[in-house]
Amino acid sequence: MDMVEDSEVVQEADSTLPLRAALSHIFGKIGDSVSQEQFAECQNFLRLQLPESKFTSTVHKLHGKIRQDLQEMMNKELDEMMAEESLTSGLNKIKQLLMETPYSPGEIVWRPPGDVALHVRSFDVCKIQEEIDRLTPLVDDLENENNNLVKSLLKKRQKRQILANKIAKSTKIGTNYIAKQEKSKERIQKYVNEYDEQIDTE
Repeated sequence: MDMVEDSEVVQEADSTLPLRAALSHIFGKIGDSVSQEQFAECQNFLRLQLPESKFTSTVHKLHGKIRQDLQEMMNKELDEMMAEESLTSGLNKIKQLLMETPYSPGEIVWRPPGDVALHVRSFDVCKIQEEIDRLTPLVDDLENENNNLVKSLLKKRQKRQILANKIAKSTKIGTNYIAKQEKSKERIQKYVNEYDEQIDTE
């Protein structure tokens, strides 16, 4: 039983080693980011108070001490962070997933879009594409049918307009003809009346 527990501890420790090594390397770069020369340029007060030889040795000690304290502080925080069970458990899960994944390290795989609605919808991409492929011909047929209906409607409207123009023209001609006939009737009636009057006088 003790051997099993020891192996689990070793496994958990091993899962944090790559992260610890990477962070320690980064911490080292942070500590080296300010050189001793750059540090000395900021110590004008000490430069005025100390002779040059004493100033150089003092700056060297201060720079080393600050770098050491910074490194120890960052490593201490790293140890505290690594001591959290949730982090160790999470790293173990990631390690297990990496071992089980069928993808190669350089292969680009699907990632959640970050938006909940898009994330949920992304699982149905294949189904959505199938529906799009199925509905696209139907939509095209409806659009063609609508275009044909529009063309047919335009033709009917043109025919109706032509017929309306003909009716209006015929009505105008008929109205003028009736007016002429009325005038002709009035003239004829006038002639008839005059003729009747002449006969009566004779």
